[in-house]
Amino acid sequence: MSVRASSNLLALAILIGPIAALTNQGLVYAIGTSACETRMPLLMHLVEALALIVCIVAVVFGYRVNRGLTADDEQQGEGRTRFMALSALGTGVFSAAVIIAQWAAVLTFSPCMRA
Repeated sequence: MSVRASSNLLALAILIGPIAALTNQGLVYAIGTSACETRMPLLMHLVEALALIVCIVAVVFGYRVNRGLTADDEQQGEGRTRFMALSALGTGVFSAAVIIAQWAAVLTFSPCMRA
């Protein structure tokens, strides 16, 4: 894989985690009412699981790219690739933590609960 292709994929990996967390939040709120009406709260857990899997894929990709870089690569100007790989790791892990916290709320509260 070329450096340019790797950089493009790393930029995507950096953005995937936060996008998955925000999409997860919106979908869980949107599905909450229908999950209560149809008595299918499992659908909410499915959304949470898919969002978490997407974040984990981004983290694994960033980790593998970071792990594949050697000291020789840094001497050849690949510091940007390492930075982007570490950024993908950081945003992915943080977004996964946010999704787990959102999932904890889904596990704790019934979709039929109203304020």
